[in-house]
Amino acid sequence: MKKITLLAVAVMMAICSFAQEKLMKVYKGNSVVAQEFVNNIDSIVFVDFEVDPSLLYVEDVFTISGRGTVVTGVVIKGGFKKGQTVGVVTINEAASVVTSATIAGLEMFKKEVEEVVEGDNVGILFGTDIDKTAFPRGTAIIAAGNSPYIPATKITGDMYVLTKEEGGRPNPFSLGYSPQLYIGTTDVTVKCTNLGTVDGATVEMVVPGSNTVGTEWVLNSEGYRIIGYVGQKVAIREGGRTVAEMTITKLE
Repeated sequence: MKKITLLAVAVMMAICSFAQEKLMKVYKGNSVVAQEFVNNIDSIVFVDFEVDPSLLYVEDVFTISGRGTVVTGVVIKGGFKKGQTVGVVTINEAASVVTSATIAGLEMFKKEVEEVVEGDNVGILFGTDIDKTAFPRGTAIIAAGNSPYIPATKITGDMYVLTKEEGGRPNPFSLGYSPQLYIGTTDVTVKCTNLGTVDGATVEMVVPGSNTVGTEWVLNSEGYRIIGYVGQKVAIREGGRTVAEMTITKLE
């Protein structure tokens, strides 16, 4: 991926002097605007669709008669292209009816496109042979065969617990605390099995305003899993409000 990206950037940089001359004409001699474009050439997203760790969480799903099933969501990592075979990972393992599917079409802002990249809000069309029940909310669409994402039932992370004034809990919590973990586009119920440490010391309870290290959670429901990655930011929720913000450090 690095070699491909560097090569692509090198090619683009090689044509920059030519492009700047043409841009000068487009921008009517405004060298500042043309130079700004050239200076930001390295911000262009280059995606190797066969290697990149592509990820999208399904937000909604519906059926278009005669065309197939469409899922919507935001591309979190990497990118997807029309005709690509992707992996399908649902939160409820027992409800998994497909593990892979081929992208029949992509749409952004009601226009068909050939490929999408990180940050794009998209609709992905799958064939008529796959029913929408294969994509419940929270399902992860990933790059098939090359994904670094881990289906997990145990999540460890470093966490900041919001204060009451910040909209969090008014009281501390201890082992066995059972809130919801919000990841991607959905909530899953979890239970705290290790509070971790606060300021380097083990604690018997975590008070609002604390920063914890190595706090562990397990999914409460048998047969359920989440799919994520180390470094991902997730939320701990209670009663529909966020009570803690966590960065994942380990998935098992």
